[in-house]
Amino acid sequence: MNLRVEPLDDPNAVDALLRDAWIAPKLRRDDRAAAYVDHPLLTYHGAYADDRLVGLFMAVRFTAYETEVHVAIKREAVAHGRALSHLFLAQVFADPVVLRATAYVIGTLGSAANMVRKLGFTDEGRRRHACMVRGEPTDIIILGLTRADWTASASAEASRLTGKA
Repeated sequence: MNLRVEPLDDPNAVDALLRDAWIAPKLRRDDRAAAYVDHPLLTYHGAYADDRLVGLFMAVRFTAYETEVHVAIKREAVAHGRALSHLFLAQVFADPVVLRATAYVIGTLGSAANMVRKLGFTDEGRRRHACMVRGEPTDIIILGLTRADWTASASAEASRLTGKA
């Protein structure tokens, strides 16, 4: 299967993914659904399996040195989530100025937090009761990945994929 991640500039495609029956309930918080946001610091990146759009990544350039990252992958592509995420992070860290990526994960999404940890992110904190999910105050987990962490993680992933230690 050919996996790739590339810029996605189509607001309708972004909204369609965010309304996907598998994705939408996970991203819903504060009594509002996720939707396309037009902002100069935000970019969308489509995740493709062969020629099918199966998810998206969002990058918010917080500062010159830090990029906030988000992911939304369709159910049928969850098995490829880790590989697609590595492709996306390679693009984030291709900019030599970026020193870190930060992920904010809704506390009710334990499997999402675990996937982010498998990518090399480290728990850095928790914003207690930072949002509402289904009417309940919910924490946001803060995870970070430095350039050094990424280099080590990317090397380990390459070894895992090739079967070489």
